[in-house]
Amino acid sequence: MGLNFPTAFWKDSNPSDSSDGVGINWDLYLYYSTASNIGAGEVISSNGPLFSAIANGAHPYAVNDANYYPIYPTNTLPSDENAFFGWYLTGYERGGEVNSLVGIGTNDPDYHRANPFILDDNGRELNLFFEADRSTVVDLYREDQYGTTSEPRSYKEIFNGFIQSGYAEGSFTLTSVSDLSIKVSGLGEKHDTDYEKMHLAVDGVHICKGESPGGDDNNPWDMNQVKLFNSAGAQTPPATDYENRVGGTPVDQDNRRFGYTTAGGQATFTTPANPLQNMAAGEHTIKIYFNTNDGQYNSGAFYGFKFTFS
Repeated sequence: MGLNFPTAFWKDSNPSDSSDGVGINWDLYLYYSTASNIGAGEVISSNGPLFSAIANGAHPYAVNDANYYPIYPTNTLPSDENAFFGWYLTGYERGGEVNSLVGIGTNDPDYHRANPFILDDNGRELNLFFEADRSTVVDLYREDQYGTTSEPRSYKEIFNGFIQSGYAEGSFTLTSVSDLSIKVSGLGEKHDTDYEKMHLAVDGVHICKGESPGGDDNNPWDMNQVKLFNSAGAQTPPATDYENRVGGTPVDQDNRRFGYTTAGGQATFTTPANPLQNMAAGEHTIKIYFNTNDGQYNSGAFYGFKFTFS
């Protein structure tokens, strides 16, 4: 996290220079829990992304295939805040039992984006930025700097303490047979590898997944490049070629996209040959699932994707 801590990290943009002409249209979804037992899968429209409501502590989508779908904690209870799903987004008023519990909005643009997704280059670049969390604030001893004499503000009212989860569903049309390559990068917490989960599929076929790197219990709040795995479950790049991120510590929230990831932490997926190579003309779909898996150590975490057709 940056020294000033506000997470206004949308300023940075660097669209790709690809010229393949294929655009990707995206539907973007975020999950949240409520204090009442709203049925799973109910979709509510707001002034931004769509939000899918789920029952407290429930899984927002099927987990019967562990190789494809993220796995949620099994030891959380509805009374445990970590069992809830929620996003602190700008442009949404707080208030009411449901909103105050799940943190649907702080209405404060200084700390969280109005939309955690960033799309560039006609949809061929997609980023998902997780929101800054409370545990990182505490570990860096910054929990008291937001209150004032006239208007005290608790860090718990500003920073996210919930599981951040959602998915992006893209569609595109090919006019002729084409190949698709997908470059993936990201940052995740050093505390453990069970968090910042990502799974990507094309035309219903599992292509790759990602997870937090772990490896540093002494600095659990710090970020490193995520670990990526191909459809066969092999780490890509191989563990022997994996590189630590570059840049200062902690991660600068104003610029997560560039200057941290390296070639040794990125992966380009072109296999399995079906469906990415020799894709037939016509309609195709992409699904990407995101899940922090808990409410801690998400400050600075993100996933980025670049789709190239040839």
